[in-house]
Formats: sequence, structure tokens, C-alpha cells
Amino acid sequence: MIMPGARVWSRLGEAGSSTLTLTYLPSARPFGRGDAHSVPTRRQLSSISEQGNVTVFADASPWRARTFPMVEQLRDLPVNWDSYGSHKIQQPAIVTALWLLSVVETEAPPLPQISPVPGGGIQLEWHTPTRELEMEAHPNGTISYVAVDEHEEMTEGDLERGQADDMQLLIRWLMGRADMFIA
Repeated sequence: MIMPGARVWSRLGEAGSSTLTLTYLPSARPFGRGDAHSVPTRRQLSSISEQGNVTVFADASPWRARTFPMVEQLRDLPVNWDSYGSHKIQQPAIVTALWLLSVVETEAPPLPQISPVPGGGIQLEWHTPTRELEMEAHPNGTISYVAVDEHEEMTEGDLERGQADDMQLLIRWLMGRADMFIA
């Protein structure tokens, strides 16, 4: 669980690689210059990362600092978290959900509802007064979406991780800044 006041740094890996999220509490032993607000150096993070190829982002944006921990907390759900025999949330779903959030963040959407999906996936869900959008990061890392417009017409489809522009277009559509989206 991410504690209030925690500072979060993340590195999203390329397709198939792992994600490192470092959560640092200011009350813990400081990095760098010795104050509680310094960003850890690559050398300090390399000692944490077994591969030593960590890229440090500056302090996470407030949007990312609120959404990434919500996804990371799902990692700790046990098998049978829903009392119906569901699997643990799978690593490819976590990596894909974090990637989705990083892609759509540039459009400044409202905070999504983030929830586990039976079978080991993660669902990101947005609602506005006239439109709804759900994106699911499946256990194998694939992505699907369902969009519902003001006339309750539903469109669904699949996306690839390389289709960042299409994901941003879906968010612009959700927010009323685009009339059309991919189908």
C-alpha cells in the first residue's frame, strides 16, 4: 500500500520487460543530496535494480502519482481475491495498465476507476455525463475497449500496445474533444 506523502518514480519497460516503480517515503533514509525531496540517482537505483538499467523519471505528476499506485496495489491481491477462484493479477496486465495510463495521461483525463478483472486482468474505466469508456488490460497484456456514447450506442474493439495515438483519440472522444474514434 502506498502511504500518504509517498513520492513515486516509475520506469515503464519496453514490450515484455518489467516495470520498476520505486515508492519513497520522505521519512525514510534520503537519497542524493540528503534531503527528503531529492530524486534517487541512477547509481542508487542500480543497486536496487538487478539489471542496473533503470531510467529515473522526475517526480511523478499528481495524476500519475494517484493512478500508478492504484494499479500497483492490485499486484498484491491473492489467488481467489473475489472468492470465485480468480487468478492473481498477471504481470503483463500490470505493465499494460501502467503503459495505458502513461499514454492517456497526456490528454489530462479525469482519474479512472481502476479495478481487478477475474482471470488476472485490470480494467480502467472513465465516466462523463454523456460518455463512458472502459479499457481492459488482459492477463496476457492485450488491450480491449468498450465505448458508450450519449445515445447509448456501444462500440468495442481491440488495440495493440503500439497504438498510442488511437488510445489518446479515445480519451479525446470521451472528453468531447473529438467527434469520432476508431472502430
